[in-house]
Amino acid sequence: MYIYWFKEIPSTQEFLYALTKNDDSLPILVLTLKQTKGIGSRGNKWQSPQEGIYFSFALHTSQLPNDLPIQSSSIYFGWLFLQKLRECNKHVWLKWPNDLYIQDTKAKIGKIGGIMTQATKQCLICGMGINVFDSNYASLYQEQHEENTLKVLYEILSFLGLHVKLDEILQQEYVKIKLTQSSYNTDVFTYISWQHVFTQYQQEFYKSHSFTTHITCNNVLQEIKLSDCLLCEDGSLMKDNKKFYSLR
Repeated sequence: MYIYWFKEIPSTQEFLYALTKNDDSLPILVLTLKQTKGIGSRGNKWQSPQEGIYFSFALHTSQLPNDLPIQSSSIYFGWLFLQKLRECNKHVWLKWPNDLYIQDTKAKIGKIGGIMTQATKQCLICGMGINVFDSNYASLYQEQHEENTLKVLYEILSFLGLHVKLDEILQQEYVKIKLTQSSYNTDVFTYISWQHVFTQYQQEFYKSHSFTTHITCNNVLQEIKLSDCLLCEDGSLMKDNKKFYSLR
């Protein structure tokens, strides 16, 4: 496995997508604390906060659970990483299909992050951006402390089963690390089934009811109320007897 650390990069997702076209050394993780051209929902530019964490990772399809609907990968990964973020702030939740929100009367209520997934022939790429702190936008923490960013990073890396010297990495402008198999867990997601994730996420889908989402119907982009939709077992939405999938 390889880890790429950049002090600053236009987009971890675009870098990794280009890298996987010519490099099959999976898995790969790309990590940064500053993006200059981050990608948000539907290809929109993501406004970087004062403190943020951005990462993308690529896994071979054999490292995914057998029952995972690829079109619902954002829900799958979003829910799993959400559990780690809740150790930092219990008020974070996942809006269908790929937005992380915070809802706390003491905080700015709004979007604090998002998940983006892309599938290729041999792998799946998942990218995630998190607002750790910003005085003007909703964020995971309401106060600015360097240790908050470190805590979130450790939560992410530990969940991915990675054992690295984070303090040494963060001091560098750019680092490429090759990990031996004993330094990471290749089966992090293999044994966490989609059904297990869906059963839990389904219980919180109601939190999305006050929001809308965009779908494409007959090549026309439409905005629909999530309260008018039924969440199906494959992660899709059902409205007027028609199924719609997340393409993010």
